[in-house]
Amino acid sequence: MAWRPVEEVSRLLAEIEFKAFTPHTTPGPRQLLSELRRVKAQGYAIDDQERELGVRCVTAPVRNASGAVVAALSVSAPASRLPKRLLPVRAREVIAAADVVSLRLGHAPSSD
Repeated sequence: MAWRPVEEVSRLLAEIEFKAFTPHTTPGPRQLLSELRRVKAQGYAIDDQERELGVRCVTAPVRNASGAVVAALSVSAPASRLPKRLLPVRAREVIAAADVVSLRLGHAPSSD
């Protein structure tokens, strides 16, 4: 969702009834939009026990030949095996793996 147009995401979020799965769940559309901006800026997403207590996930986008985000690569682990201090390291690894898949789909990353 982070790579979709803001207007489209806002429209979709207006149709969703937000439900808290854990105390860490993003509480509403305004907070989720803010989180999506951060995800897009850093290039990956983290789920820190938002859906299920005791589980953390790191996710990175997979792009096709035109550069569109067509999938995501995600790694999930028990929070005890994926401590917060390791999230940036694991994020770089997940991004690298997603980039390999993207290359196989014909994506040529820019050199900037």
